[in-house]
Amino acid sequence: MPSFRSGFAAFLLVSCLSVPASAQVTVRQTWTPSGGAPQTCIFTTDASGIVMDANGALTMTGSYGANCPTGTVTPPSDPSITNGIDSSEIPASTTAGAVHSITWSANADNCSYSTSSLAAPIATWPTTGNVCSDATSCATARTVPITMPSTTGTYKFELTCRKTGSGVVASSSRTTVIGGGGGGSCAGPAGTTRASSIFVTSNSGGDARNVDATVYESTFGLNISGGSLRPFPGTVNLSQRLNIPRNSFVSMQFTVPSNLAQNTRGVFRYDETLPVGGAVSMTVSKTCGDLATTVTAPLNAKCVQSNIRAGDGLPWGYAPGDGATRCQLQPGETYYLNIIFASLTNPSTTPACGASLNCDRGIQTQFVSGSTWPSMSDWQVE
Repeated sequence: MPSFRSGFAAFLLVSCLSVPASAQVTVRQTWTPSGGAPQTCIFTTDASGIVMDANGALTMTGSYGANCPTGTVTPPSDPSITNGIDSSEIPASTTAGAVHSITWSANADNCSYSTSSLAAPIATWPTTGNVCSDATSCATARTVPITMPSTTGTYKFELTCRKTGSGVVASSSRTTVIGGGGGGSCAGPAGTTRASSIFVTSNSGGDARNVDATVYESTFGLNISGGSLRPFPGTVNLSQRLNIPRNSFVSMQFTVPSNLAQNTRGVFRYDETLPVGGAVSMTVSKTCGDLATTVTAPLNAKCVQSNIRAGDGLPWGYAPGDGATRCQLQPGETYYLNIIFASLTNPSTTPACGASLNCDRGIQTQFVSGSTWPSMSDWQVE
């Protein structure tokens, strides 16, 4: 909207008082277009000049010269983020040292990350100042590499954008959690300790790496193509050999996505094809480190599997029709997958590894049936 340096009506009133009626008048009007430099508009009346009508209003008829407003000024449009932050770029949980990539662009005059909330600073995501300050720069797609710090906690990545003349603020955000199983205590059976970091590899021996054993996606959300970790249930039919220290257990936190389709079924499978000595036990619980032989409702007995055989596992699903035949998980709820290489009846004195300091067993995220959530390509082992 143009702004005038002086009151236009007052200016005309002075002109009217000082210029005889029925005389051509030249009016010089200084105005400033939105976001521009001051301009001087020259308006030339006809021979009638500036007159006062019967209602006391000043009127004039004539023509505009150069540098004048061209008519009704269109209000500025609201800002919008044309390419925001999504779950494929920042998963619900991640690990220290994990590398993610955020690509964004916006229809805006300036954007910033100032409303982000990070448990520790990230150099490539500064929370002070603007990251673009004009429409061209903001509209240009930019890719920001994110390396997660070693500090556990919650990281909210938020992009906010504005346009000159608009009171609307456009925003896009994603929140992720690093490790720690969501915080709080995690007491396992007497004589055992929780392993927070373990070495894992595939059955073929590839993809060897150290992972955050407090977060499910760190192990079972591996994206072999090198992309972001996949949220629960992770990568379909992915087998990972977990090296758990003797007399230790892992407790991996996961949250069932709110859009998990009903009648989706899977198995945490003890992935061995030949007889292997030593026990493997697993539980799914609302409590970190819960390796008890009993279960608390609404979870059922299938959520506890002690001393299972190679090829068996813990069946899970969001499948109400299955009743008690499967550990029932609910969308939006947070659980822990607890694993120990021992029997639940005597976890600290019957280690699967014998005298070894570590032992490894294969655990597979086996897909059983259901709709292809979120798409089979997101689950599938490449």
